[in-house]
Amino acid sequence: IDKFGNAITNISRDEWQNKLAGKGLALTINSHKVPVGKIVEYYAQKKPGEPFAVWGSFGYLEFGLREGNFVLKYKIRINDGFSVT
Repeated sequence: IDKFGNAITNISRDEWQNKLAGKGLALTINSHKVPVGKIVEYYAQKKPGEPFAVWGSFGYLEFGLREGNFVLKYKIRINDGFSVT
C-alpha cells in the first residue's frame, strides 16, 4: 500500500509475462471482484473513479483508483490475499 491509496502487489513484469499474460484482468480481494481491464501506461488513461492496473516504478503490478483511494474503497490492508484472473 502506498501513500496514494494504491495496492502494490508482489507480481513482477517477468512473472506476469511468463505465467499470467493473456489472461483476463480482474482482481478479487476481500470478496470484491474488481474488473480493471488492460494494464494502463498512466493513470489518465482511465476516467475518474475507475479502477486500473499499472506497472509501478519498481516493476510490480499496482492497482489504483483514478482520482480516488483504491485501498479505502475496497477495505484493503497490508498482507491481504488477492487473486488476479
